[in-house]
Amino acid sequence: AHIMHRTQQRPHIILKLAQTLDGRIAARGGDARWITGEAARRHAHQWRSYVDAIAVGANTLLCDDPRLSVRHVRGRNPRPIAIDGRLRAHPNAQLFARPGAVLATGQRSPAAKRQAIAAAGAAVWTFPTRGGLIDLRDFARRAAEEHITSLIVEGGGQLAAAFLQAQLVDQVHIYLAPRILGEGVAAIADLHIQRIADSLTLKNVQTRTLGADLLYTAEVEYPCSQES
Repeated sequence: AHIMHRTQQRPHIILKLAQTLDGRIAARGGDARWITGEAARRHAHQWRSYVDAIAVGANTLLCDDPRLSVRHVRGRNPRPIAIDGRLRAHPNAQLFARPGAVLATGQRSPAAKRQAIAAAGAAVWTFPTRGGLIDLRDFARRAAEEHITSLIVEGGGQLAAAFLQAQLVDQVHIYLAPRILGEGVAAIADLHIQRIADSLTLKNVQTRTLGADLLYTAEVEYPCSQES
């Protein structure tokens, strides 16, 4: 993480997913508690305590109102970050009252909401947007400027896809539960990949059982660099 921060001016980024075997992070109605078992949740919270910050998107904020704190183990709490370009979140979301909280939003998002969230104690970072979406490379540079060297992206599917499309995910932590949902919320939204040859490859793969669940960790290898 330190090397990434110093050489590329961005945090080392882990994408964390807790999903069913058929790739769902929630049922069709939005229920997601709990897909994985206690051992997997404890492991995920241990990793929360290792990183500087943890980020979720607007849908996760609206549906779950998460605290993004460390609960199942002892350890420090990461800075909680909401990435919400259009600012659909409610100013009373409990995340914004947490120490070190950050809202990353668009420069044209509702000013009254931004002010209310700042009044709750959160730092508000604003960025140019295209179609209401922040360029996540701008976000990553700002995070590095704020001395964030390591970051976990926890959800949801749209944010996961956006970080992967921006080629910002360095590693994945995928917790696979022995469940099948069929219809439900996809762990990763459409990446607009048309050919298998263009798919993202995972390397240095490791697996570990956590109770009935399987933890799959790997580094992400992109088909080409951003520069090319």
